[in-house]
Amino acid sequence: MGYTILVIIIAVVAFLIGRRTAAGRRSQQLGQAWQQGYDAATAYWRTGTGAQASEPDAAPGPSAAAGSTQPAPGHPYAHAGSPPAPAPGQHPAPAARDQQSQQPAQTTPTPAPARLPFLTPASGGGQVSDRVRAIEFGPQRTSAAPSVPVRPTLSARERELRNVNITLYVAALLLVAAGALFLSFALAPVAKLVGLCVVAAAFYAAGLIVHRVQPNLRPAAAAFTGTGLALLPLCALATYNTLHTPPTGIWLGYSVVGTLAFGFASLRLHSRVLAWLAVLILISTAMSGGAVLQQGVLAYLLALLVLAVAMLLLVIGSPAVRASQFHQALSSSYRLLPPLVFLASLVMLDELSSREFFWIFLPLSAFYVLSTRLEERHRLWNLATARAFFLLAVLFGLDYAQVDTRVILVLLAGLLAAQAALVQHFAAAYERVFGASQTWRVAERMVLWAGAWLALAAGYTRDAYSAHGTWWLTLLVIPALLVLLGWLAGSGGTLVEAGWLFGFALLALAENWQDEWTPLPALVLGMAGLGAVVRRQPESRALLGAQLRWVLLLAVGAKSAQLLQFLFAPASDRGVASAAMVGIWAAAAGMLVYSARNAGHAERTAVANLHWRIRVTASLLVMVVFALALRLQGELPFGAHFLGVTAGSWSVLVLIGSVLATAWVAWRCLPTSGGAMDVFVHAPVLGALCGYFVLALRTDFWWLAPLVAAANIVFLIAALPRCTAAGWRITHAALAQIQLSVAAWWSVEHFELDLHGQFCVLLLSVVLPQAARLVLSRSRGAAVPGELRVIGLGILVGLPLLLLAYAVGPQTDRGTILLSLLLWLGYALLAHWAFGAGPYRQWLLLPVSLAVAALAVVPAATFDSTTGWVRAGWWGATAAMWLLAAQAVVALGLEWTYRRQQGHQWIRLAALLVPLVLMLGYQPELRWLALVFLIGAAGSILLVHTRQMGLYSAAAALLLLGAADTGLQSLRSGTMVSERTLDLSWALLGGALVLLVLALLHGRFQEPVPHYPRHWQKSADAGGQAARIYYAAMLASGFTAGAVAHLLHREPLPLLGGALVLVLALLVARLHELPRAWRQHGTDAVVVAAALVALRCYGVLVEPLGASAALLYLAVVAAGIGLRHWAPHRALGRGWLIAGATLGSAAELASVLDAGTLTQMLVLLFFAGLLALGLTQGERLLMWWAAVAITAAVVWFLRNYAFVLLVLVAIALIVLALSRLVRVENRRN
Repeated sequence: MGYTILVIIIAVVAFLIGRRTAAGRRSQQLGQAWQQGYDAATAYWRTGTGAQASEPDAAPGPSAAAGSTQPAPGHPYAHAGSPPAPAPGQHPAPAARDQQSQQPAQTTPTPAPARLPFLTPASGGGQVSDRVRAIEFGPQRTSAAPSVPVRPTLSARERELRNVNITLYVAALLLVAAGALFLSFALAPVAKLVGLCVVAAAFYAAGLIVHRVQPNLRPAAAAFTGTGLALLPLCALATYNTLHTPPTGIWLGYSVVGTLAFGFASLRLHSRVLAWLAVLILISTAMSGGAVLQQGVLAYLLALLVLAVAMLLLVIGSPAVRASQFHQALSSSYRLLPPLVFLASLVMLDELSSREFFWIFLPLSAFYVLSTRLEERHRLWNLATARAFFLLAVLFGLDYAQVDTRVILVLLAGLLAAQAALVQHFAAAYERVFGASQTWRVAERMVLWAGAWLALAAGYTRDAYSAHGTWWLTLLVIPALLVLLGWLAGSGGTLVEAGWLFGFALLALAENWQDEWTPLPALVLGMAGLGAVVRRQPESRALLGAQLRWVLLLAVGAKSAQLLQFLFAPASDRGVASAAMVGIWAAAAGMLVYSARNAGHAERTAVANLHWRIRVTASLLVMVVFALALRLQGELPFGAHFLGVTAGSWSVLVLIGSVLATAWVAWRCLPTSGGAMDVFVHAPVLGALCGYFVLALRTDFWWLAPLVAAANIVFLIAALPRCTAAGWRITHAALAQIQLSVAAWWSVEHFELDLHGQFCVLLLSVVLPQAARLVLSRSRGAAVPGELRVIGLGILVGLPLLLLAYAVGPQTDRGTILLSLLLWLGYALLAHWAFGAGPYRQWLLLPVSLAVAALAVVPAATFDSTTGWVRAGWWGATAAMWLLAAQAVVALGLEWTYRRQQGHQWIRLAALLVPLVLMLGYQPELRWLALVFLIGAAGSILLVHTRQMGLYSAAAALLLLGAADTGLQSLRSGTMVSERTLDLSWALLGGALVLLVLALLHGRFQEPVPHYPRHWQKSADAGGQAARIYYAAMLASGFTAGAVAHLLHREPLPLLGGALVLVLALLVARLHELPRAWRQHGTDAVVVAAALVALRCYGVLVEPLGASAALLYLAVVAAGIGLRHWAPHRALGRGWLIAGATLGSAAELASVLDAGTLTQMLVLLFFAGLLALGLTQGERLLMWWAAVAITAAVVWFLRNYAFVLLVLVAIALIVLALSRLVRVENRRN
């Protein structure tokens, strides 16, 4: 199995390498041939006719004075004059071609002569006419290869040679396949082994001998040699199955043989592909040597590394190797082997020990160090890789020496930090020796510091569940690294050092969080280092450092508060979590107040202003978050104290302080006259005030919510005159209204008012003030202000959402819902009256339609009878359904009454749809469903005439069919009609009859014939368009009825009747609905449908056919249709015949599965007829298809003799290729 995989890999790699080599060789040969031809033509015209072609009045140039021109020194024809022209039909030998392909293409531009003649060939004898025409070239024109390679045109001989090569390759592949089948043949194992080895050796030797003695047969020689080489893995497999030899020895032996065979063949045949394969098998030899040693996986990996080092030294130190065809293969291999070894070690991570990893990574590091010394390309990457592997070797060596894991991680962090410091300090020397650019150095320092940070973080997680053991990391290691980073950042560092100052300072917080003072030195050192960044760096870096220092200030605040708790609180009251939250909040509030003092500085740059906005927004966010955290901490049953005060009390104090601080900052930032507040500060301030109000909604301090709401409302109203933008004025008014309503609802909860009363108070507090504002604004005669319009739309949208939230609660009152609906309806009517004309004015009546429909259903709904104001229903569900139906009928009447008015069209449609949709959801019974479908159908028919749009008839057709089906089902559920089994078909037929009547009433067959609607727009012929849709829906309904009856039943009457209706519907559609150009295809569809239903009728009533017989039957039908179209439309007939051939091929395959002998014979007859048709009509595709199908059938009959068949076919191909090759060479001679 391993050899098979190796053969596959070698074949794929050889194909890719050969393709790349051939592409490069082709372009190289084209450039060389073009240059040689140009030089030869130039020399010819200079020595022969260049002087005669000159014009009389032209001064002789330098080339004419010289008399003759020789090629420049170093040119391929410098010592032999112009290249000899080959005889007609003569081509250079393959060896010469290989030598030429290895030479570099001539790229030195050759100057053109001043004047070159253009000769026209004479009519006879191959002589050149004396009449010439001079073409003058510019003096600066030089010869060069064309920029776009032109694909060469192959001669007849070259095409023949290409076909011969392809034939030989196919024959070789067949021989290899025959050898693989030969292994499973019923012969003695020794005989199979000897036979395979003899055949492989014979082919290999014959190919080399023929290549040497017969140059004309070198393509065949290459094919023979490749066949022998391809049989080597099969010989190895036969040896393993025959001899009782260890598999490692067989692997080693055949790898050595393969390396020698491929290497010798590559030298004889001058083939780079074979050179690549020889190097790959050499790698296999190294791995087999490791397997023979039987020292585990380490031997394999070390053998590959030794081989890579040997290849590196061989390629770099030997000029002969660099000049041979092995150069590219060896160069690519020694670069590829070390990464493969590394990946293999990663795959076997669980199997290898630390000692083995040490002995793997140390040679890898040495290899890349050697590459850095000997190979100039990729020197920087090789150095980085060598350093990485050396670090890995050190780590695994320390682990093998059983050093403590935390010490290993600290040493790793120290090594990485030292490398980062050296990279920055010796940047100039690093760039001069290794070419490391600034981008590379910055990225490298980033990676190194990140590795050091991760190493120390891993050191903390190593002891995550212990209270002691990492204090020395926090007090010694991290401060040392922070001092180093601070020195680097202050002495020319970049943002890398500033960022990792922040990162290592925060890493100190990984220390046990109950230790109050331990991380403080690291945090203070981090802030000091960032202070150096702020003082010495450019503005952008300084501002970023200030932001990072602000974050560290929050951490210092948390740890300082914990230290206060540790010093002044009793030993039994250690609320470290509450202390940290209060400390962070205090630091953020102080920074917010400090930032507000600089709000009016106009001399700030754009970058500084951006950082100021970020700091203010972040401070507000931190205050909101930790106010929430303190509230959650106070609600815990085991909440601790901070400085003797409970967490709940601290949450109240923090919330009040946050409100006052935020309001003061916002007041400072608001302009006194004119201008506008910064939007990036205004929006966070309003969001924070809303967040504080939400946090104040708590039951233990119920007075806190009204207090916070009052403070917020005072600020919003006081700041309203300073807001010049309409959007901010709307926002302030809306927030004041919301907080007023919510505070009122929250307050009345404590006056023994139930939930229903609270909800009513909330609705009245929202709707009544805004309704009064609408009435007052409309009374003045002026237009309603924009902010009032926005608030009004918000009420119309938000009130049903509030009602929905109330309705899904545990207790719901009918009276409260009725009051809410009335408020919604009244406010919608008021808004429709007050807003005046507008594009959206009609949609203000949508709440009226929804509320009226809900008012019909709510009194009949079931509610809890133990609570609320109205506990008994007013009418039942049937009355509610009839009220909804009456509303839909009223909507139809309004549609007909106002049909000539263009306004409010969509709201009239919504008034029709709302009660119907509510009827579907309220009582989904069949009788009501049929009524809904019937009213909807009537409405759609009416809309065709009122809106002058024919597309509404499509909805009418669907609704009529639905009404017929549901109506029939509702009648079946009673006692009027007996049980039936074809209800759906009868319903569809009944609906089709109604649709036919509608189509006739709308003028389906009038002249001229109406057309289908093409766009969603009005049309004067909407009735005719509806007639076409009704008629098409009638045909679709009839087709569906027939299909349902035919496919879902097995009784003779529905089976045959459904088939008849189905085919009749298709036939009528073909006669009346299809355009003239499509009618021939419609006839074909009818024939195919009739054939399919006939096939099912036969299978149900008589006996089912097999898969092969059914496919053959369909193939005959398709062929018959193709013959029908053959004379008038040959292309269409050819398509049907191809479809029949495809079905016949499927029948042939199916006959193999169901073993139908008769079907197989009929399939052969079918393809014989197809073959006869192809021969008589000159259709090559049909002829070859039939021939291949007949051949496949014959081969299937001879499937037990596949080995002999492959050999015979291969021999026939070889004989054919050799005869063709000899004929080509004889014709050339």
